[in-house]
Amino acid sequence: MTEGQYYLWFSRIKNIGIRERKMLMDIFGSPYNIYHADKIELERYLSCDKAEAVLNSKNPEETLKFENMLFRKNINYTYYSDDSYPNLLKEIYDIPYVLYYTGDIGLADTLNTVGVVGARIHSVYGGEIAEYFARCLAEAGITVVSGMAAGIDSCAHRGALQAGGKTIAVLGSGIDVIYPRENYGLYNDISEKGLVISENPPGEKPLKYYFPLRNRIISGISRGILVVEAKKKSGSLITADTALEQGREVFAIPGRIFDPLSEGTNNLIKMGATPVMSPQEIIDFVYNINNKKSQDKCIRESVEQDTVKLSDDEMKIMDSLSLEPKYIDEIISECKVSTTKAINLLFSLENKKLIKQPVKGYYIILL
Repeated sequence: MTEGQYYLWFSRIKNIGIRERKMLMDIFGSPYNIYHADKIELERYLSCDKAEAVLNSKNPEETLKFENMLFRKNINYTYYSDDSYPNLLKEIYDIPYVLYYTGDIGLADTLNTVGVVGARIHSVYGGEIAEYFARCLAEAGITVVSGMAAGIDSCAHRGALQAGGKTIAVLGSGIDVIYPRENYGLYNDISEKGLVISENPPGEKPLKYYFPLRNRIISGISRGILVVEAKKKSGSLITADTALEQGREVFAIPGRIFDPLSEGTNNLIKMGATPVMSPQEIIDFVYNINNKKSQDKCIRESVEQDTVKLSDDEMKIMDSLSLEPKYIDEIISECKVSTTKAINLLFSLENKKLIKQPVKGYYIILL
């Protein structure tokens, strides 16, 4: 067997956990040596049942068949000692010895990577912030890493893609199992323009157990992690905890103190996470320079509004809006304009791509 095939065999042994794999690698040095160890050697470190599991799993024909199946499905793989394996990931304790992927594996081996995670059920504000930050990071040449889950993760991937930038999706299922199903299009876009990776072989369902394991890879290939919205008990906080254990920087978007979706992020800040209110703060962290060009590109100044001709009434509408959705009746009341005039002004601002309706009748400003 080839070196890669030994790794495929080793990563797929049933009834052997992550810690036991690491222990065997620390002791024997390689899957090749583990494969050729006899029962007596294995039983020094494993129970009889687990030693038997290792011995009974030796089947070169089955491993070759599995590898051929990967190639037929256009699924690639990399392994711990391969040149294409992400170097940042080698720094973590519980290393995934094999990664399955589609797309450009080189994206996971740059230092310009930031994870963006958050709640699956999020506010309109949280979704807009995730897209905005991801878009600005991507425009500055930073690869956005997330888990392709519903909610903030998907918003982060889309923001990076909208900017024509790069993004990495780390799955909590088999590399060919799209979860949630509505992310089918997003999965294809990331595969073509970025990278999709998983330590789970094809066909593996998105079991609850896999997601905390997935989170260590998100933080493992990232220089830092940004948490946008999170409840008090949230998978995003597991990612943040893992990031801290791995020595990664943790950033959090501050939120309203009575908002359950901000409870997790606010607690992270209390515990020492860096509060951020501008993408430039993360860009500066990654590059360690004041990247004025990306700042001008990402942060909407009043000057930017001047480049689009706005009437006094349009400016009044703009000043009344934020990232929090506001109902049309409230806008009419605040701006003291007639209903007909308000509708015309809002229509004009939408056409100028300065505002949008996330929900019919509610308006937010576009960053």
